[in-house]
Amino acid sequence: MATLEEIVTRFEITQTEISMWIEEGWVEPQREGTSFVFDESDTARVGLILELKRDLEIDESAMPVVLSLLDQLHAARAALKRITGAIGELPPDIRDRLSAILGDHAIVDDEGPH
Repeated sequence: MATLEEIVTRFEITQTEISMWIEEGWVEPQREGTSFVFDESDTARVGLILELKRDLEIDESAMPVVLSLLDQLHAARAALKRITGAIGELPPDIRDRLSAILGDHAIVDDEGPH
């Protein structure tokens, strides 16, 4: 966990800037008293926002859309990982049938997807 002050120092941003990101819902740290604490995912999110702003020059009006799309992609990847794991638990004959139905790009065996 990191404090607001640690995040500001680590990423060389202002408290005003990070406060705006929190108000906008771009980062959702936990409240602890009158301040905030950032877990690992919050800290990674701050780094992502900075990369989008500084390196890719995404402006503040586009940021909610970009973050929403990235969140959706992350959720889809997590769901696909769960599905792949579940398929890997199926008996080989059912996995083979499923692979045949889905096509060559979705072949799943004991080592995972190919």
